[in-house]
Amino acid sequence: MAGHDGRMKILLALVIIVALAYLGYRMFFVNAHKK
Repeated sequence: MAGHDGRMKILLALVIIVALAYLGYRMFFVNAHKK
């Protein structure tokens, strides 16, 4: 159970990192495109 919980936390962290990276890249691309 503890191992499964740790795996879920790692997956959740990866999803959050990917989401933040995607949002940051999109905002940067939009700002660069506006100029």
